[in-house]
Amino acid sequence: MTQGEIGSILALALRERLGPEQRGVVSVGTHVIVHGDDPAFAHPTKPIGPFVDGTEAARLEADRGWVMLEDAGRGYRRVVASPEPIRIVEEAQIRALVDAGFVVIAVGGGGIAVTESEPGVYRGAEAVIDKDRASALLGASLSIPLLVLSTGVEQVAVH
Repeated sequence: MTQGEIGSILALALRERLGPEQRGVVSVGTHVIVHGDDPAFAHPTKPIGPFVDGTEAARLEADRGWVMLEDAGRGYRRVVASPEPIRIVEEAQIRALVDAGFVVIAVGGGGIAVTESEPGVYRGAEAVIDKDRASALLGASLSIPLLVLSTGVEQVAVH
């Protein structure tokens, strides 16, 4: 959901800013392979979903087997693993789009976590991939020389 929403907003904004002469902007739903035995799965830390009270958190833990943690006095949230990204499934397609001159938006929100049981066989993983790591992985695999990370902090860090 994050990927689709952010990708759409960015694509629309880029199309407007770049104007009609721009060849094209495309947002690609991206799957990111993680190892199923990554140690992060044993220690989930990434909060997702809505806040709930303690009673509902206990019910969700019992009924669904979720790990629920208190989040800064605002209630409880589900936490999932944040494993290391290994490879981008759609790398070849993204490369083809970039080589054809398209502006490509990919690995939004860190991508959709999947494991690969055998070549080309993927299964969704309940995890959140760090978006900066996924972006760096994609950039490196495409030999992109510059990575810009948009952030809400007041300072900028170079290198």
